[in-house]
Amino acid sequence: MTLLESRSNIFVHGSNGCGKTTFVQDCMQLVKEQHAGSFMVYIDCVEFYSEKLIAIAASQQINAAVGRMAKKLIINNKSNPPGAILTK
Repeated sequence: MTLLESRSNIFVHGSNGCGKTTFVQDCMQLVKEQHAGSFMVYIDCVEFYSEKLIAIAASQQINAAVGRMAKKLIINNKSNPPGAILTK
C-alpha cells in the first residue's frame, strides 16, 4: 500500500533551504496528474503559525478549488443556461 492509498499524514522537516517545499510541491503535482479532479491544500506553517490562521488558509484554498470545479462543470454542461445552479 502506498502512502497515498493509506491516506496518512506526512511530516516533512529539515533545515532552511534543504528543499522541503520544493519536494512537497513536486509530490503534490504528481498526485494531481495521476488523479484528475483532485486538489491539494498546501499551508506554510511558518507563514500561517496558529490554528486559526491554518484553518483560514485551508478554507480559502478549498473555496477557490471548489469554485474552479463548479465553473468547469457549468462550462462543460452546455445544456444548462448561463447562471443555472447545478444540483445533484
